[in-house]
Amino acid sequence: MNYITKIRTNTGSFGVDSYGWHRFLSEAFPGPQEPKRNFLYRVNFGPMGSLEVLVFSIKQPNVLGWETKPIGPSYLAYSKYYFKLRANPTSMRSSGGRRALNDDEFYDWIDRKSTEGGFQLENVNINKLGHQGFINKKGVPGSHLAVEFSGVLVVVDKNKFSETFNSGIGSAKGYGFGMLLLKPIQ
Repeated sequence: MNYITKIRTNTGSFGVDSYGWHRFLSEAFPGPQEPKRNFLYRVNFGPMGSLEVLVFSIKQPNVLGWETKPIGPSYLAYSKYYFKLRANPTSMRSSGGRRALNDDEFYDWIDRKSTEGGFQLENVNINKLGHQGFINKKGVPGSHLAVEFSGVLVVVDKNKFSETFNSGIGSAKGYGFGMLLLKPIQ
């Protein structure tokens, strides 16, 4: 069983510090840390400084007052979905590390990720959102390029797709990227 949690707040909490949100949300899942990340999240900015934080987790968060709903395995039984993905599209450098992709590389990136993730893109919209700021563990500010992919996907390998849904897509997941939002098409 997985869970989706919705947290509504204002920018006074952590505002645009995406890694601050990661540290805060980590406290909602007490106990020994598992080898793999046990949650994904994204911050949606609303009107007048409001925020909506969506958290996808393999455990139920240990916080009262958050709106949490279970996601059963049947949710991934559909063959077609509307999707949204906020990602930090990067590629590996030959010298090590990652580099942000250019605008003309975004489609190839999401197409490759879809093939690896057990689905095909029926259509996709790409919206470059700009840079998203954070302050790292050492207190140094930085940013990641945020790109929103949306459209319709068709599942071609249910096992790979389920694994992709649970683990997210791309890099910078600890900074609010990679969570695949889905709405079944019936």
